[in-house]
Amino acid sequence: MVLGDFSCRILLNLCGYVWPAYQCFKAIEQGQNDAVRDWCIYWFMLALFTTAERLLDIFAWWLPMYYTAKVAFVIYLWHPKTQGAISLYTYTVQPLLRQNEALIDQYFEGGKAWAFDALASNFKWLVSSLQSKATMAIVQLQQLKGQGGEADQSADRGWPSAQQAVQAAVNALKSQNPSSSSKAE
Repeated sequence: MVLGDFSCRILLNLCGYVWPAYQCFKAIEQGQNDAVRDWCIYWFMLALFTTAERLLDIFAWWLPMYYTAKVAFVIYLWHPKTQGAISLYTYTVQPLLRQNEALIDQYFEGGKAWAFDALASNFKWLVSSLQSKATMAIVQLQQLKGQGGEADQSADRGWPSAQQAVQAAVNALKSQNPSSSSKAE
């Protein structure tokens, strides 16, 4: 049987995620610590496979039986008779990771620091930008109120109407970004 991309995705989801997730649930609920460890290894190997699969799909999609081979490989990983995930982990991945663990940790720490710095600087920019735009909108609202614009005195107690508030916000944004005012008109 030759599988296409769509049918492969369905089978991969069923065979690679749904069935193993249910088996993992059963192992956890029944307190089978060895089975839980085996399923952890499976999920680890599946994560590696999924990462590699994204790259392989770009280059190998045209190979005959490619999609069928992906489904077969996922079944090989968890099937009780092959225990492919445990074999691949024990004889290939585990020794490689143990040998390079310090270097990998170093790269992850550097990556975490870089991501945190990027997030922090972008967050500061976002907060600053929002504060600036909110300040401009408030100033515009106060100017409208000071001009004695038509406001619904009974409902808003002297504040401008909703239409005037929207116009004030638009004016504030236009004053912040003059290039957008020519586009809006």
